[in-house]
Amino acid sequence: NAQITVKKEKITYRYRAENVPDFAFSVSNHYLWDLTSMRTYPQDSARILIGAVYLKNSKSFVKYTKLAKKALQYFSRNKPAIVYPYPSLTIFNGGGSMEFPMMVNEADMENNSVAVFVTSHEISHSYFPFLTGINEQKYAWMDEAWATMLNIDFRKEEVPEIDPVEGIMQEYLKTAGTEFDIPPMIPTIVLGAGSQHKYDVYTHISYHRPAVALYFLENMIGDTLFVKALKYYITQWRGKHPLPYDFFFTFNKILERDLSWFWTPWFFDFAYPDLSLKIKMNNGRKTAALVENKGGLPLPVILTVYYENGSVKEIKKDADIWENCHRAVFKLESGQRIVKVMLGSKQIPDIDLSDNICLF
Repeated sequence: NAQITVKKEKITYRYRAENVPDFAFSVSNHYLWDLTSMRTYPQDSARILIGAVYLKNSKSFVKYTKLAKKALQYFSRNKPAIVYPYPSLTIFNGGGSMEFPMMVNEADMENNSVAVFVTSHEISHSYFPFLTGINEQKYAWMDEAWATMLNIDFRKEEVPEIDPVEGIMQEYLKTAGTEFDIPPMIPTIVLGAGSQHKYDVYTHISYHRPAVALYFLENMIGDTLFVKALKYYITQWRGKHPLPYDFFFTFNKILERDLSWFWTPWFFDFAYPDLSLKIKMNNGRKTAALVENKGGLPLPVILTVYYENGSVKEIKKDADIWENCHRAVFKLESGQRIVKVMLGSKQIPDIDLSDNICLF
């Protein structure tokens, strides 16, 4: 009714929102405001209103409306493949990075990779903790780990020159295997957030360690089954308040598989990422590679075998190779002379690389 910006001494704004656990709004007389909209699917009648509100001298916010739209399409269609649950989204040029229902508050970021990560990370919080009512003070990993992991493929698409998986692994390795590497099931409410200490325990157990676990779980069971279980989990606990056990048991149910051997070391134990390599010899010939899981975490295994003639062979196994054992044996083809065998990759964390290579 032409009452939004009318010059009056006092203007009253009334807001209405459904199914939101928190509320935020912004007011300015000098910000720029970009708007677009989208239908999640062409046949949808309703459109989602998407906007960016920013200072005139912002370096990057002019891109954020398009970025937010692409992120919403990805989350709605691909992973978790549940339609964005609200009618609008605004990216606000404030300070820091914080999510609210229908609003993201973040700083101006010239680095495109960082902007893509932060924006998609905060938008993904629409599913955790807002749609699925997580107690993020008690178990911060139940929303932060998802927000760190769910946007991996989106980031690959938007910034193909940077590997987000390698980045997460490097962050995880900063604390992995130290005395500060504690299980995520310890309630985060007892930890100090944002510590300036070298080892930020809160960030480690809320973001990196559980995000790595979820990433390896997805690789192990496959994208189709993973999304199916995730959609069921979100749908069953929509507007409720699941505990970690509800998450574990829901995935077990949908996958029809007891994953206790995976959940326990990653979320309950003082386990750490450390695999080692030995080569078995028989009559002077290299016949097999013995991989030992010294740290106890179920990790994928990648063996790279180099031959004298210049050929290279890769042997890959998912994390479920450790379901019933702590040692695994891999046969080596002996048609050509082996000159080197390497264990691991930059996408698999390992705190001790000194026992991951054998030269001959």
